[in-house]
Amino acid sequence: MELARLQSHIEEIIALSDSEAVVFFRAENEVWKVNLNDDTAVEIKRAYIKKIKHLIVDAEDLELRNISEADSRKNAIYVYDFEEVPNEIQELYDLRRDHGKSEFKLKLDEIKSIATVLGNSQKNLVLYKWYYPVNFVSRNRISFFMGEKNRINTLNQDVLNFSSGFDVLVVEDDIFIFNLDAFEKKLDFTKILVKEAEIVVNKILHLDILEKNNSLSIDFHRYAKKFAKLKSSKILNGEISGDRILSFVKQHERLKHCLDENGRIKTSTKKAMKNLIELIDDQYLYSELTGISYLALAKNNISRKFDPQIYLH
Repeated sequence: MELARLQSHIEEIIALSDSEAVVFFRAENEVWKVNLNDDTAVEIKRAYIKKIKHLIVDAEDLELRNISEADSRKNAIYVYDFEEVPNEIQELYDLRRDHGKSEFKLKLDEIKSIATVLGNSQKNLVLYKWYYPVNFVSRNRISFFMGEKNRINTLNQDVLNFSSGFDVLVVEDDIFIFNLDAFEKKLDFTKILVKEAEIVVNKILHLDILEKNNSLSIDFHRYAKKFAKLKSSKILNGEISGDRILSFVKQHERLKHCLDENGRIKTSTKKAMKNLIELIDDQYLYSELTGISYLALAKNNISRKFDPQIYLH
């Protein structure tokens, strides 16, 4: 989904006359629908609309990037582009059809995450965020609040602090990630990364550019995350031959030292692995204007069409 389409779709949902906010609490493997009073539901809806407009609809210099291309830029929303979807995120599709236990029996300190469906039954989106204990105030603690005439009163109820921030957004069939660190830490994401890394490693091995008896196939688990994020590599997916890659490495001032005596790429050290990942990620770029070579992690593609004849010259 393009950014303009995402913004347009969100604006349509916000403008719905019959839209509402339906909230679900998740604890372990159970999802419960929350019974909100009308005023609370309206306040939650208003808060989320304000936050969505600020982060997406009215945001300037915003970019959509695939999660497999995640880098250090701050103004990006990451689109989930791996084949397997974590179960916890897959459940969000069901919530749009109002699935979930309707009789709320959880204690507030058992909540692991919060999902909010915004819209109506035909057109909606899902906002998802992980819940942290710091947001819970137990009735067993002595807490106070300011009452009428500035009198201090004791709070005798469990309290859940709510904010309109969110970590994940689901629109139509797309998953948009706003908190990449939380996404990777909270989900069982390692298994997915390893599967994606295996696909990438097999593509690299197929190029036949590595030293014989290389350690790539037995050591890649240590680098699973970095290899998985090579899924969208133009080098692996752009019909670049192994011979062309080796020719580029031999002529490159920094990379030529990464070759063994047979002219093949080493993989036996951490530095060699790092150089290989940078190479496949196409981080070694050359400025035709200044004649300077750069190591560029963050890249924006401005060419209309990929041309393998001029690539890696």
